[in-house]
Formats: sequence, C-alpha cells, structure tokens
Amino acid sequence: MNSVLSKYLFYYPTTMLNGENVYRYLSLYRRTQHWGVNEIEAYQEKKLKSLLQIACASEFYKDRVNVNDLLVRTGKDFFKAFSDTVPLLVKQDLIESKSTMKTQSRSRSTQKTTGGSTGEPVTVFKNSTGLAKERAATWRAYEWAGVTIGTKQARFWGVPHSRKNKFKASLIDFVANRKRFSAFDLDTRSLEKITNEISQFKPDYLYGYVSAIKELADFTSSEKGMCGRAWPMKCVITTSEVLSQNDRLIIENAFNCKVFNEYGCGEVGSIAHECAFGSMHIMSENVYLEQTEDGELVVTDLHNTIMPLIRYKVGDFAQIGSADCRCGVGLPVLSSIGGRAYDIIKTPEGRRIHPESIIYIFEGLQRESSYFRHFQIIQTSKDDLVINLVPTGNWSDAGRFQLTQEIKNTISGSMNIKINIVESIPREASGKMRVVKVAKELL
Repeated sequence: MNSVLSKYLFYYPTTMLNGENVYRYLSLYRRTQHWGVNEIEAYQEKKLKSLLQIACASEFYKDRVNVNDLLVRTGKDFFKAFSDTVPLLVKQDLIESKSTMKTQSRSRSTQKTTGGSTGEPVTVFKNSTGLAKERAATWRAYEWAGVTIGTKQARFWGVPHSRKNKFKASLIDFVANRKRFSAFDLDTRSLEKITNEISQFKPDYLYGYVSAIKELADFTSSEKGMCGRAWPMKCVITTSEVLSQNDRLIIENAFNCKVFNEYGCGEVGSIAHECAFGSMHIMSENVYLEQTEDGELVVTDLHNTIMPLIRYKVGDFAQIGSADCRCGVGLPVLSSIGGRAYDIIKTPEGRRIHPESIIYIFEGLQRESSYFRHFQIIQTSKDDLVINLVPTGNWSDAGRFQLTQEIKNTISGSMNIKINIVESIPREASGKMRVVKVAKELL
C-alpha cells in the first residue's frame, strides 16, 4: 500500500476513533526533542505532580504517598523527595493490587497483558491519551531512522494462536501497512518461505526481535538464502532483546542498511530509541527514569492516569547519561542496557523456536484463567522441557492439561513436558530472572 494513503486514510482515522490523537502529539514531540535540560525537568516536575494527585485518589496510592509534602517542593528538592519518599513499585504489586491501583478516571482505556518475558505476566490498563503519546514518541524516533507512519514494514513478531486474535492482528497490521512474519519458527524451510515473501512484499524496513532478525540475516547470507538477491531498505529496527555489536554487524552486512535499536517494556511502552549517531535517547516527555543503587532502572509513566505506574522497577539495568549527541536531540541517553538475552529452543524435529512463542502461551493462559504467579521454562535436553510454576488458587488438573497441550501443539508434539509446582523460582546471580533456559550443550 502507498505510505501516504496508509497514513492518512487508515492510520490517523483509526487511531482518532480510538481517542488517540497521534498526529497532534507527533507534531509536538518533533519540537520538544530539542528541549534543553531545564525545560525537560520543568515539564517532568509538572507532570509528576499532576500524576501524584490523580494517583492518590486511588485506594492503592492514597496511603502510599504523602502528596501534600511533595507538591510544595520544587526543582531538585522535589525530585530528591520524590525518590526518597515514594516507594518502589514491583510486578507483584501489579499482580496483587491491579483493581486498587485503578483511578476513577473516565478516560477510555486499553487492557494489556504483558511482562511474560520476566516470568510474571501482568495486566495493565492505559488511557487513550497515554497510548497516543507513546505512539507519537515512537514514530518521532522512527523518523530518526528514516521511516514514518505508513512506511511499509516487515514485522518479526508473535503470531496469535486463536482465530479471533489472528483476525484482530491482521486488521492492525493492515492499518499499520505491515506484513507480519512469525518470529517463533526459525527452521530452514520457514526462513526460505519468509525470504521469498519479503522479496515480493519489498518492505522499506524490518522490525522485530533481535534474535529472529539475526537468524534471517544468517540465512540470507548463506548459500541457502538469497543467493545475491536483495531489496533496498532504509533501516532495520530491533527490539526486546540485547543487541550485541556482533549481531548488529551481521544484520547490517546482510541487509546493507543501518540498524536502529529500541528499548521499552510492555507495561510502560517505549522508553528509549537509537538515533543515527548511536545514542539511545530517552523518551523524556513520556517517562521519568531513575536508577536503584545497583543500577536497576525505575520508570514512571507520566501519562497513564487510569492505572498509574509510579517508580516501577522494570527488571533491566542501564546507565542514564546527559544529552551530548551530534544529532542535535536534547533528550538524555541510556547506555549499557543489560538483560533480555534469550535462549533459542531446539525441538527433536530440528526446528529452532524463539522463546517468545512459548511465553505467548503463558500470557494467553494468564489472561483467561490466572493459573500462576511466576513461571520458568528449562530445556534440559532435545526431547525434554521442564516447567517450574508458582501457582495461584486457580491452578488445577485442567490447567495442567491445557498448558501441556498448548505447548505440544505450538512447540513440538514429541517433546516430554514436565510441570513442577514450586513455591518460588530463584533468580540468577545477577538478580535477573531467566525465564527460558536452554542446556549449554544445545546452544
């Protein structure tokens, strides 16, 4: 589809019907990206104070924050008091206190079940204005990479399992002028089919999981791949996983264009995007970022007034730096982002499966039945998967059967599935939770 038609005939009208004025905020964010430090801090202080007042009307926050003390403070004194007195928010709070965190806002809201990559799927609600500003910041950053709303995209992402969700995803893809390819099945036959379809579709850019695009890059560079065929692209945008320098070089050499990385989390959305000079600029108009003493990122969503996420620990580690970039963008930057490295599952049939495929199963079950609090998948051998599960009171034999069957239907019908019910799941020495672990000899 023509990019201009896609933008003005489908994308903008559809988002406006959902109460999301992306056009307005994208125009605004093209200007605010050149703000200096003082302008950014003044804006964030104003938004934080407004958010705190709204949040403290909820049952969860009313006794959690002394909002009156914070409102009278200004400048650095305010930000220090904010960090010192507002407790940190963790995923368990979202799981256990979802209903009490919601405010009485009459704004239209969207429900999202996310966070499966950490082993703790959660449901959050976000208002339409917050979603519009999230989308606007993302599209503003994509313009740094040379693409915009309506530009043809080949997307390497999850493919829903149910007929209803597949239909919904296809409509969203049509509106966004993109073609979706499963990032989950990465065997040679699938990669050959994907390569042929992409050559016919001729996207302007690729978007998706680092490991999936890396697999495609390796394939297209081999004799079994494109064999010299190529399509001109403006860029590749990678997300959701750590992008190593080696992977970046492999992808750039395979597709003959620059890679732009992005960082975010499902509960909040877009947090930082890479510019043409390699800096990961923070979307400071939408989020306020802090760090714990050990370097873990803490984020506040400045615009979610339906279910405020204030000082939320995202589970990743990074360094927050000042804006000093040749691109001219005044937004501060993130560096040394750690976490989110995934192991690829190998099946007895020789298929290579992206772990998000199995994580999708857990997120779907959580939406339907809330069977568990935490989970972890360990592939101990080519034929065996071990599932460690911290259950809720909803767990049952029916849940065990449903989970086993969905894994067999999606991953491999010949694998042995063992489900262990446990009280807790230990983290790695780094403090991170590895949700999918594959035995070293299979890597």
